[in-house]
Amino acid sequence: MPVLPRVAATALLTSASLMIAGCPKGNVAQQVADTTAPTYEQGKASKCGIRHSASKPLVVDWPSAERAALEGRAKQGLVPVRWQGCEIEVLTTCRARGEYGYVGLNPKQETVRINTADELYANLPVGAASLEGKLDRHGSLEVDMTVIGRMDSERYDFHRTELEGRCEQATHVITGLTVGAFTFTAGAGAEVSAGADFRGAGAGAASRSERELLNTDGDLAACAQATQADYAPPAGCGALLRVELVPIEGTKVVGAGDAEDASTRPKDGGGGDVDPAIDPKTGQPYDLEKLDRQIKALQITYFSGYLLGFGGIILASIGAKRLETARTSLTNSRTDLTLRSEALSDYRTGQVFVWGGVGVSVVSFGVALWGLARATKLKKQRQSIQVGAMPTRGGGQVQLEVNF
Repeated sequence: MPVLPRVAATALLTSASLMIAGCPKGNVAQQVADTTAPTYEQGKASKCGIRHSASKPLVVDWPSAERAALEGRAKQGLVPVRWQGCEIEVLTTCRARGEYGYVGLNPKQETVRINTADELYANLPVGAASLEGKLDRHGSLEVDMTVIGRMDSERYDFHRTELEGRCEQATHVITGLTVGAFTFTAGAGAEVSAGADFRGAGAGAASRSERELLNTDGDLAACAQATQADYAPPAGCGALLRVELVPIEGTKVVGAGDAEDASTRPKDGGGGDVDPAIDPKTGQPYDLEKLDRQIKALQITYFSGYLLGFGGIILASIGAKRLETARTSLTNSRTDLTLRSEALSDYRTGQVFVWGGVGVSVVSFGVALWGLARATKLKKQRQSIQVGAMPTRGGGQVQLEVNF
């Protein structure tokens, strides 16, 4: 073969190879999804840290059993949770005083479209890790909601010492729940139509990425009957859509993507305020119930000490009286051995009463003084404990100090 044709053939084959290698894979919708898929290469801890900018996560990704548990728990009162990193755990053994009140709304439509990993972790922190693959594959996730009402807390400030039950892990309290119906799907963002003419495909060719139903709850027909005058969600339209969380004051949480709560960190005395509700030795909140029990026990101790001390004085006085009587008997019974023996016995008994009474009085008054001093110290400590800076509904703060 001549040189020029051989060179031309080689160039042609090389160009064809490059064209094949450069052709994108998949259909048009998949290409669009691939080009819009996020490249979020940070670790899970950093992703979970996004939650600090959002305190109203959706719960449409929660399994039905967990949403049902939350719904049932909310009917019993305010719900404390542990929110750390990408985990929100309803604490069934912990209670916060208060309850939710239902506020009916005219039905409203809301759509949340998630296109990036940042949006995914901000809106759906609990299921974000398991949904990343679907977001990458489909290009977007979409939540279509019908909102018909809210369940709002009657209070918006909480301190760890106010919680009841086993609440060591509690970090937040749910103060609001949005209810209605929803459909959670994947694939809406990758749905396109191609009107351009590609080589190898006819003009006007259409392509659609698969639309996958991920979760759904609530009856739209039932939601249509909702009104502002409702005192409860209509039957079939009470699915939980979104929760609102308020942090618990005095909480120390250090986890993936989390920073230590500044309100629980004792200062070193360098001009900063020390939170008196936090034990500087352990960095944990004082247990006020335990503190009150200690004060009560000490009060009983020093009252008992005073009573026993006065009892010892009375006993010593009785002993002194018997000693005096025994001395008189000894003087008058020098010749009567029987009376003298009885007088000696009374004398010894009197000595026991005197020294025993003195000993009881000294020890009892000592215990009473110690109990009084300790109880006074704990009372002062109890009086100085602040409930903390509590957020109000308007976003301001109220500094409240409890004195007893």
